[in-house]
Amino acid sequence: LLDFYSGIFMKESVSSANIQKLREYCNLAKREDIFDIFLAKKKTLVKNDTDMEDILMYERNYDDVANRRISKFVKSTYLSKTDYDEIETFSLKMLILDKQTGVKMFDFLVRDQMERVQRSNHYDRLERYLSKLIGLGQSGKVKEYIPEAIKKYPTKKVMISILKKIYTLALNPVHL
Repeated sequence: LLDFYSGIFMKESVSSANIQKLREYCNLAKREDIFDIFLAKKKTLVKNDTDMEDILMYERNYDDVANRRISKFVKSTYLSKTDYDEIETFSLKMLILDKQTGVKMFDFLVRDQMERVQRSNHYDRLERYLSKLIGLGQSGKVKEYIPEAIKKYPTKKVMISILKKIYTLALNPVHL
């Protein structure tokens, strides 16, 4: 059974459930040592980003998973609302699995929105991400970002009023 399942594992797409199942079969066969070998071989064969992400998630290598997501996001030439919803959902998932990585993701989203703000008049996402960082106890970072943004975009009056409101919230954080 272990040989059969390991063959399938090496050929098919991998998921955290598949990895867990292979580990269980290795344990049942009293071959715990072989599991790491299978996983290492699979890593060398994986070409699919999702499969590699599942392997890294299984190994609890959250920082690498976050770096891969950020890199993929940055390389995209066109980002839709769905892309932002997906990375925000991923960031919320990271908060559950590893708070530090979740904070890193929301920090990235704030910086991304600040860069994109110069080409846009839609500030709701930036406001949401800044509020989330405050709620995560990162008001110090927010206090740094806001004066920088106000100085960088002096003609964005609506954005400046939103940022001033968020800055006041950062000075007196109420966990959201």
